[in-house]
Amino acid sequence: MLRQRVITALIMLAVLVAALWSASPTPFFALALAMMAAAAWEWARLNGTQGAGALVVGAFMLAACALTWRAGWATEPFAGWWLVTALWVVLGGLMIAAGVPGWSRLPASLRLALGLPALWAAWLAVVQSRVVGVNYLMSVLSLVAAADIAAYFAGRAFGGRLVARRLAPSISPNKSWEGVFGGMAGVLLLAALWIGFDRLVALADWSRSLYSICCSPAAWPGWCWPRWRWPRSAWWATLVESLAAAPPAPRTRASCCPATAACWTASTRNCPPCPSPWR
Repeated sequence: MLRQRVITALIMLAVLVAALWSASPTPFFALALAMMAAAAWEWARLNGTQGAGALVVGAFMLAACALTWRAGWATEPFAGWWLVTALWVVLGGLMIAAGVPGWSRLPASLRLALGLPALWAAWLAVVQSRVVGVNYLMSVLSLVAAADIAAYFAGRAFGGRLVARRLAPSISPNKSWEGVFGGMAGVLLLAALWIGFDRLVALADWSRSLYSICCSPAAWPGWCWPRWRWPRSAWWATLVESLAAAPPAPRTRASCCPATAACWTASTRNCPPCPSPWR
């Protein structure tokens, strides 16, 4: 399974790089659309919908994103981003507070229905970020990766030594507060390096990164929330993703295709750090 996942990751990375290097955003839009359809298929399977039913859910997501693209939303400002972010924070907080027992008690159809709008919003956020520029898009996607890597090593090195209480034992027993602090430090370090890159290396016609936009004095007051929100949005998304994947039996999740599992994980984790890119 590990070998299969590594091969899948390398193939997906090659396709992603090719789409990003295109002068037109259209190849990336299409790639993101296919990934969201695969993520919806995966989400349906995680909630007990198998076979043709899961394919229908994937096709529905494909159609929803395609219609959004055709309507021009992918390249136009979307006024509802702050409402989407607020709903994510509120609903995510309620999910974490309820834990695995509360989330599992919800009907599978309701869990499925709650996840599909989140996937659609993730697609729209990602493609709009691509419209702003590759530099901006990569700064958003790198946030979660940096937080995960830093949290993993901090948790391995210091987990349970500074704070005895685990982060969310009912959701993910191995996650520690030391991992959270390490992840936040990793994101802040990434932000500092990327801001330096924007100022010293990036070309004049490149887009600014998420971090440069958030830390720009001209961004107040509309960007004041992301200033403190993005260092912790990654671990928040990780907890929600872990909780959302908790109801199915391990055998059900392991049987899912690594490529679609990767699409679903990337979608759920990368949506929260995507505040409105339009400045």
